Amino acid sequence: MMHATMLVKRGFLCGHVRHEAKVFLHNEYICHCSICQCRTGQLAGITVLIKSGRLLAMWPRVGHQWQVCAKGHLMNRICHIEIDQRGLARPTPEIEQERQVAIFDLLEDNFFVLPVRDGREVQPGPYRLGLAIREGRLVFSLATEAEAPAGEFHLSLGPFRQVVKDYFQICESYFEAVKRLPPSQIEAIDMARRGIHNEGALVLQERLEGKAEVDIETARRLFTLICVLHWG
Repeated sequence: MMHATMLVKRGFLCGHVRHEAKVFLHNEYICHCSICQCRTGQLAGITVLIKSGRLLAMWPRVGHQWQVCAKGHLMNRICHIEIDQRGLARPTPEIEQERQVAIFDLLEDNFFVLPVRDGREVQPGPYRLGLAIREGRLVFSLATEAEAPAGEFHLSLGPFRQVVKDYFQICESYFEAVKRLPPSQIEAIDMARRGIHNEGALVLQERLEGKAEVDIETARRLFTLICVLHWG
């Protein structure tokens, strides 16, 4: 039996790493579970099964910033994350699921670079990241994979307050819509939710300027975790 094939080209949002593969159309699956919805920001997740050897990696473009250690592991990334939940209120099941999905996706694929500041030597990654709120400020605590201190910086929560409030309001509407509204109305709310999520990610990228460089997907997942801290 013959099956149609198509050439799929994808890559990281940074635009530096690309790959392509020929896939059979009948090997595509659509999942509407809440985890796939959270991970993709869509009403469903699409999974394509690709046989080993069919994936062709296209080399990074000239000028890319990925660094690889002697063992071949990516260094410009977060390898572990901890959230200081002391004093936080117990999250709802929906918020807890958002947190778990964000952490899973962040550790699976992220881009995080500490730039050189004032000529000081920068500890190489990958990094262990701790997130906390102390004295009304958002704290990023960084250590190397071997747990040697790599830096710490504090961000004011002021620029995040409105977008976090908007995000929680639209998430509440979305969670309720999934239970009782038709797909067309759910999609409209979901589009608004993704828009606010992107806005929060851009705010985070701006606040991290000069302290750390992250791509938009990493910023989105970190913003979700900031929302969980804010919620407490």
